[in-house]
Amino acid sequence: MACLDQALEGLCLFYSWSTRYQEGEVACQQAVEELVEVASGDGLLVLAKILVWQSFFATKLGHTELARQLLRQSLALLVFVKQNDTVCQPSAVPSE
Repeated sequence: MACLDQALEGLCLFYSWSTRYQEGEVACQQAVEELVEVASGDGLLVLAKILVWQSFFATKLGHTELARQLLRQSLALLVFVKQNDTVCQPSAVPSE
């Protein structure tokens, strides 16, 4: 899951910088479909990030309502993670 998380930012930035919004949206959708059934722990955070990127691409393509739904899904996932403390323990979070 760590490899996917690392690759996600670069790949999505590539799609964005090269204005390949449709390809980015499709790639994110495929990743969501693969991860939604198996993600747990840190994978839930990766899934939330993918949903945000998918929302970004949907916005660029003029799919405003879809973008809102994706952001709501991402937020709901983050709230779930926070409430269930399934990812990080306080000692693992770096202090500022």
